[in-house]
Amino acid sequence: MRSTDAIKTLEKLDRRGQAVFTTGDLRAIFPERSEKTFSSGLARLVAQGLLQRAARGVYINPQTRNRLNRLERIVLALRRNEVSYVSLETALAAYSIISQQTLGNITVMTTGRKGRFPTPWGCIHFTHTARSASEIWEVTVEDDRPLRRAKPRTALEDLKRVRRCLELVDLDLEELELIEHEMKLPPPTKAEERQLLFWQQLPWVNA
Repeated sequence: MRSTDAIKTLEKLDRRGQAVFTTGDLRAIFPERSEKTFSSGLARLVAQGLLQRAARGVYINPQTRNRLNRLERIVLALRRNEVSYVSLETALAAYSIISQQTLGNITVMTTGRKGRFPTPWGCIHFTHTARSASEIWEVTVEDDRPLRRAKPRTALEDLKRVRRCLELVDLDLEELELIEHEMKLPPPTKAEERQLLFWQQLPWVNA
């Protein structure tokens, strides 16, 4: 795992759009005869600044040309074999449905394990969801970022399901409908309309 070879390899991978790696990825990229040799080589690349530890078991190329959405790309590495999407406080703050911002952190629903992963760019909060992959596809939307995002009503339902603080919700029905219209979402289902009634009955909503 010579530094010059590592630089060339990481630059080549970055041109292909790969800048976030699990330890398993790096073992395949830089094969060594023994685990001890690999571990010492990895530590050397980190010490030289060629790789940066992003979270437990995940590393990032700090010289990457694409520095956008690092947290979301780290999410994909941490839960590679699961389905994950942005929801809860992060999604609701983006929709202006809660007043509290997440300040660089990201709240993610995942079919994998729950967990909290501090990174140099903010903290990733995973919450487990029992939704199937097909259901997640229906209740989320896709944009130009790595992760799908919960629809406004989905994020509200997730907040209730996981029993998070509901007092953060600042819900205005007309504003919610405007957001959904701008997102070009289909009309809400009867189940979604019933779910909305729950939020409208909270004593602090629209107070």
